[in-house]
Amino acid sequence: LVDDHAELAQATAQLLRSEGLEVVTAADADQAAAAATQLAPELLLCDLTLPGDDGLALINRLRPR
Repeated sequence: LVDDHAELAQATAQLLRSEGLEVVTAADADQAAAAATQLAPELLLCDLTLPGDDGLALINRLRPR
């Protein structure tokens, strides 16, 4: 879960965890890319307006080629 709004990220993560999902959060594209490289997530929920790289740039960066 990538979101730079801490309260929203926390609430969303809590909801997803209540459904039995394992959730890792990141506040920006660089943190998310590092976590995704290590963890190989099955799903990425991403805010499109992030500091630095935006969400679409992050998705394109992580998308398998």
